[in-house]
Amino acid sequence: QEGLEAFETANHARGQAMAQRALAYAYYDKHDFDAAVQAAEREVGLLQDLGDKRAQASASLLLSALQAEVRKPDECTTAAQQAAELYQELQDRKGEAIAIYAQVFPHLLKEATSDALTAADEARAMFTDVGDRTWEARTLWASSMAHAQKEDFEAAQGKAADAQAIFEEVGDKKGTATAMLVVADMHLESGELQDAISVAEEARQISRHIDYRRGQAAALQRQAMAHLDKGDPDKALSLASDARKLCRAIMDKQGETNLLNTMAHASL
Repeated sequence: QEGLEAFETANHARGQAMAQRALAYAYYDKHDFDAAVQAAEREVGLLQDLGDKRAQASASLLLSALQAEVRKPDECTTAAQQAAELYQELQDRKGEAIAIYAQVFPHLLKEATSDALTAADEARAMFTDVGDRTWEARTLWASSMAHAQKEDFEAAQGKAADAQAIFEEVGDKKGTATAMLVVADMHLESGELQDAISVAEEARQISRHIDYRRGQAAALQRQAMAHLDKGDPDKALSLASDARKLCRAIMDKQGETNLLNTMAHASL
């Protein structure tokens, strides 16, 4: 904040933009997402006035991600579209693809699954063209989420498995664990409870190895749900309680709320 004031006093617009970016990240780390959004919006405005299209595109992507955190899909889409247009002007294919990929999630928030799949497919084709396997895997994971939302569980599991294979190929353990969680979800939906438990456990071990606590909590929640469906509420309650502790440690309020619901069902 002091740095921002100094740049404002000096009328240094680029310095102000850098300070707003730092504030956005600081507020994000504190889980004050509304304040983070406001800082990101100010950064975008400053960079637009400076005419720095590349920096503005990057800032718009950050703003889009933050709007998704506060569950404002229309604002999220607008920011991502602005980023895509700027990257297109700059002839930056990868940047444009990332901005198109960012539009998948507001579509999912609005349950516009066909639009989400279209965005994911378009982004994946562009990532394939530029040879970025990691981002290609991310679009497959996003497609799996959209298919799951459509309740096309076979397609969802197939896309998640494809994503997992690429994540493993490139050594992305966080991506691998995230894709495996979708596979676990699909096993749950199909009533394949032991398979769900096994896949979730593998995802938990990977997440634990890289200290990805959100992934650990998500894996424990899947295991809790499977044990609940198997008729073992005590085991489910224990697993959900462990997952809730992890969510609380990382201030994941939505995850904690979901786990409280699981714990409530296990206590019935």
